[in-house]
Amino acid sequence: MFLTSYTGSDRHTYSNISSPPGLYVLDFNSLGKDVSVKIYVSQYYPYPLLPNEPDIHVVSVRSDEVVISWPPSPSEAIATIDYCVSIGTNKKWADNCLLDTYLKEEESYELDLLPSEAITSFSYWWVRTVKNMLRQSRLKSMADHSVRVECIGKQTAHTLRRLDNRRHNQYFIDVYARNTVTNSTSMYRTVNVTLINTEPIVVSDDQNIVIKLNQTNNFTQILHYKTLGGDGGTDTTVDKLWLFLQTCTGFGPIRMTGTAVTSANPNVTTNTAINRTLFTQNIFSLKTLEFNVNDGRRKTTIDHKNQSLIVFAISSGANTDRTAVFTLSKRHNRFLYPLLPEDTKLKVMATLTDCRSVTLAWNASPDDKVQYCIYVREANHHHTSSSNVIAPVDNACVDQGLTIGSEANNNDIDSDDTNDSLRKVLCKRYHKSSKRRFNNKIIQSVRGLSSGQTYVFLVMITKYRGKTLAYEQVWATTRPKYQC
Repeated sequence: MFLTSYTGSDRHTYSNISSPPGLYVLDFNSLGKDVSVKIYVSQYYPYPLLPNEPDIHVVSVRSDEVVISWPPSPSEAIATIDYCVSIGTNKKWADNCLLDTYLKEEESYELDLLPSEAITSFSYWWVRTVKNMLRQSRLKSMADHSVRVECIGKQTAHTLRRLDNRRHNQYFIDVYARNTVTNSTSMYRTVNVTLINTEPIVVSDDQNIVIKLNQTNNFTQILHYKTLGGDGGTDTTVDKLWLFLQTCTGFGPIRMTGTAVTSANPNVTTNTAINRTLFTQNIFSLKTLEFNVNDGRRKTTIDHKNQSLIVFAISSGANTDRTAVFTLSKRHNRFLYPLLPEDTKLKVMATLTDCRSVTLAWNASPDDKVQYCIYVREANHHHTSSSNVIAPVDNACVDQGLTIGSEANNNDIDSDDTNDSLRKVLCKRYHKSSKRRFNNKIIQSVRGLSSGQTYVFLVMITKYRGKTLAYEQVWATTRPKYQC
């Protein structure tokens, strides 16, 4: 009487609670190659049961470690179950027999045949030699496939450490539940992870750095700026820093966090370091920032044997590919970029707009020595949007060749929307005593315009012997003739 058939390479179980006594025949056929088969016949199911969803959950991934968890086996209620975890670079080699191979290797290493009167010294030596040869063969097989097995007892979470992301950045992880009485195992679903390459970039003063945020670094880049070091460093502290960051490609905000880290360990591990958050910013386009390294209440004196770092974590808020330009300086006179206010919007004073002029207003820079230039061009189409703001010019990205555009230091600036160009209207400094400056607001009229015409306005800010940045562009329409 035919009972069942199965074709495949996975585990197959046949059970029948009303099997009559008799002789049962098992017939196995290999499909073209040598295979080994493990058969277990019992009056009860020896293997640990798996949960309905035997999935391995990846809790976190770092550059050299992975944290995983998994649901427990239902068999824990009726038997003693422990767990083992394997990690390797080859998915095909991991199967239900992998742990058996590992356990046999451990047994052959830990258990020795005890000599007895029936066993001669030569036969004892020979059996032990063969066992060691088999053990070395299993070790080589596992090493060739870059497989590592760790048995962790009854825990259902584990951290796999000391992973090498330079040789391999993708690993396959398996979890095995083992019945300690029958020594039988059941395997959870395999999960694969890609290690995050988060090697920090060492930042120097006045150096433009192109930052790329993508899947290979989990959309996060770490920057290290050394303010004090024990390997020949001087006993001086950095009190203030000037920072510039401009996004170049991609959409959404970029999140930047600055943290002061002081540690006696040159490697500055989180276990021994003293951390203090300096700032957290969400940046949509560009940002210039002046911030104090010390807490402002006292001068921080650091032992020259310690190491002090500023750690910048820059990440893509929407987990999309981004590029950005980053610059840092501890000297304001060497910092190339002008300081922008928090609000870089250019506003139109509608009540002061007439047929021949438009009045603009914007927030002044914290630096009084910067120069402002106003540019204007005619718009060939009428804007119907409720907002009159246009995206700014990406000057730093142009310098790095990360986007298409033109330099802003010329008298005329090419426009992306039309064949027209932005025409320079005026350039001047607005000191705090200027009559056009009111509570850090600058108000300036642009005259000589045509009635009933729509214009695009742009304000550029330039630091002396430095770079030029842009406020947000804005459009405005002069009043028609019949309203003059």
